[in-house]
Amino acid sequence: MGHIEIPGYGKMAYLRQGSGFPLVLLHPVGLDLTFWEYVIPLLPSGFETHALDFRGHGESDPPATPFTLDELASDVIRYLDEMNIGKAVLCGVSMGGMVAQKVALAASGRIGGLILANTRARTEPRLMTERAEAVKAGGMSGVLKDMHKRWFTDETMAQNPMLVERVSRRLLSDDPKTHEQAWRAMAEMDVQDRLGEIGCPCLVISSEHDPSTPPAVAKEMTKLLKNATYVEIPNASHMAFLEKPRHFAEAVGEFLKRHDFA
Repeated sequence: MGHIEIPGYGKMAYLRQGSGFPLVLLHPVGLDLTFWEYVIPLLPSGFETHALDFRGHGESDPPATPFTLDELASDVIRYLDEMNIGKAVLCGVSMGGMVAQKVALAASGRIGGLILANTRARTEPRLMTERAEAVKAGGMSGVLKDMHKRWFTDETMAQNPMLVERVSRRLLSDDPKTHEQAWRAMAEMDVQDRLGEIGCPCLVISSEHDPSTPPAVAKEMTKLLKNATYVEIPNASHMAFLEKPRHFAEAVGEFLKRHDFA
């Protein structure tokens, strides 16, 4: 693991491994780059994977001031610059997918492909703000049960308690202020009318039982993007990359091979 310096913010943590075409992985709110370890070993060879920690997440510095998704996108672009990456494929889950869209719109020439998993192009501001207020009022323990309900199927909760426990430990150790700021940042997400500007190959991934970003939302995004395909992972909820890492990796691998990124 290493760190790069983001001017005006601080240090951002990253993990880089392998060699080949760059694949940059962007995690959901509340988690960190280490959760990609479920997926990375299942991906095809021929790629250099880069997993990043957003501001205040994992080993990245806590933010001194509130941040926006545009600033998180700027951090990703800064990372590409620091690593001398001319073009990469971005893969983002949930909030990571929102940031990936922002990057693709801000620096289209740097993005060879886009993988948007369990994410939205337009959020419901009232709902995002309510989640921010819930964290502010009750801390991370006050929102844990609700996140479990949205993130995992009942089957996962029963059959994979070690995964659920690991996620719980990560969430409970998070800084509530950062988590609150993240939800407020997501309340401002609205690029749905600009999706047609993204011309690179895209893969939109949804899950059969995702209450946060239902298949209908993902299918609409797929239609609005110029060059997108849609994959739905069965028997999974919002954290499909954790619940069904093999299905997730297979979808990503097929996309990467189909567009000759390897």
